[in-house]
Amino acid sequence: MKKRIPAALLALALILSLCACGGAKEKSLKEQGLEVTALMEEMVNSEAYIQYHTGSPALAEIAAGIAEGDYSAPAAVYSLTPPEDAAGVWDASLHGLDGLSAALKDVILRKTLGPALIQQINAMSGAETLALSAVCTAGKTFVCREAAGDVIYLYVYESGFPIAVSFSEGEDKSFSASGTFLLSEQFDASSQESIASFFAEYGMTVGVVS
Repeated sequence: MKKRIPAALLALALILSLCACGGAKEKSLKEQGLEVTALMEEMVNSEAYIQYHTGSPALAEIAAGIAEGDYSAPAAVYSLTPPEDAAGVWDASLHGLDGLSAALKDVILRKTLGPALIQQINAMSGAETLALSAVCTAGKTFVCREAAGDVIYLYVYESGFPIAVSFSEGEDKSFSASGTFLLSEQFDASSQESIASFFAEYGMTVGVVS
């Protein structure tokens, strides 16, 4: 004859399990971004990964140069926040798109102020650099109830190229993250002031992520 577990014990076990689940700390945007940068570091350090995506010796050489950096821990992390009136700031970019719906314009703006902006900066260093940065792009999706709005986190390293992780908010506090190496030689990430000066024309507000 099977022994029955008392209902009180079952209720207690359920309460304890719920408390354990509720006690799990939600990862911040910075922590989520660090997971993206770790995957990107693995990409550039893997000859097999680079060869799988491109047979170009030139791109492999660029990847090897990136891999020489130390991406284990950023020296600083900055936030790049788009202006509230992004459409107004980017009127020139949206010229000729007056007939589009507000939803489609929002999609274009998010791309312009996110991953597309970083790739535009990489394009300053030529097609090969742009191609390699696209190959070594990584991303993920997650839920973060403590964050709000689209933002770019810029991870700066003592030895290595900066990594920009663009966070785009969806429904129900879901976020998508897309990380890209910032490889342009024209970009100066040595200080918050130099970063703010570079992104001023895009209307971005630059802050420090603790």
